[in-house]
Amino acid sequence: MVAWSGWRTWMAETRSESATERRLHVYPQEHPHDEVVLVGNRAALEALQRAVSDALGSGARSAGALVFAGDGEGYAVVVIPFEGGVDGWRYLAVPYTAEGFREHREEATTLADLWKRPAET
Repeated sequence: MVAWSGWRTWMAETRSESATERRLHVYPQEHPHDEVVLVGNRAALEALQRAVSDALGSGARSAGALVFAGDGEGYAVVVIPFEGGVDGWRYLAVPYTAEGFREHREEATTLADLWKRPAET
């Protein structure tokens, strides 16, 4: 999808036994007004909390946390600060996953577009 700048650390952490103890499931928003549900153990939620804190405090374009699904597959949760104003949010691609609700606008700002923008201060 997109490249998180912390991927080297992520790769090194995949070999760490403590990293594999971070279990998190993210259940996405299928339709407008649906909730997004995060189910995780304490270690994963603390890693996510650090990622949010790092994203807010560092001025970087993104921060992330390495977590694992219940089946043991690792993935990065990436936090991207975005202060796009009303127009920025209006053009940001919608997050819905259900057929018929997925983003279809060609002019929508994609995640890849967000990675190309300079860091916000």
